[in-house]
Amino acid sequence: MAEPVSLLIEGGHEPTDRDAAAEIARQANAYIREMAEQLDAVARDDRPVGFLCECGCMGIVEATVAEYASADGAWIEGHEPLEQRFRPAIPQA
Repeated sequence: MAEPVSLLIEGGHEPTDRDAAAEIARQANAYIREMAEQLDAVARDDRPVGFLCECGCMGIVEATVAEYASADGAWIEGHEPLEQRFRPAIPQA
């Protein structure tokens, strides 16, 4: 069994392993997107949902599924993808 990854330093403020945190955020967001799309198919609702910032900070980004898809991910404004490829940030209201 793999050792669990500790994402937060003591006090719970900042991920200690940004790469691991960013990967977890991407995986969680894929699941969140899938669930939101299923709910939208039933409820026809285009409300924003909470995605995790994919820079690894584990902040919450509110975006519609369409906004998430068009940005190819979710980042708090001013945060960047780890792979340094430009992806537009989703502004926070």
